[in-house]
Amino acid sequence: MLYTKYYQEQLRKKHSKTSWGGGVGTKVKWIIPEVKTLLSNSITTVLDYGCGNGTFKKVCNELFPDISVLEYDPGITNKDICPKKADIVICFDVLEHIEPECLDDVLSHIQSINTYGAVLQPCLVAAHHTLEDVGNAHLIIQDSDWWISKFKQYFSIEHIHYNTKSHLAVFVKNNT
Repeated sequence: MLYTKYYQEQLRKKHSKTSWGGGVGTKVKWIIPEVKTLLSNSITTVLDYGCGNGTFKKVCNELFPDISVLEYDPGITNKDICPKKADIVICFDVLEHIEPECLDDVLSHIQSINTYGAVLQPCLVAAHHTLEDVGNAHLIIQDSDWWISKFKQYFSIEHIHYNTKSHLAVFVKNNT
């Protein structure tokens, strides 16, 4: 199970009241070139997993018009359809919002819908936002060692882009 219906409703309420998920737009400039370098090939599709208001797609379309960006976010109507497979999945500031009992299914899902790998960036600290009836919007607050251990259950860690007190960004490939 990727999410419960109850939690999906909480996410929809939050998205209807505030624009959420715009920070990834500033990261497009390094994500795409770095992934192309790490893979030694060109990519044509990227799936923004937990796309929020779609900032990544807007910026990517401007900077890299040759790349098709697919979007998935269960908290946004019309973006909540299970996505098709893409060359790369990017998942920025999303995994910490996943219900703990659903995290393994979400990582398995990400593993199943990428061709070459994923760029995963969980936030490691409490959120500034809250969800009605849920509390802090970050349901999983763990350190980078915990996340790396969790990722290794599904992926091989190919590159750690950064590891700070608040964020971890890694490029992973599926375990074979």
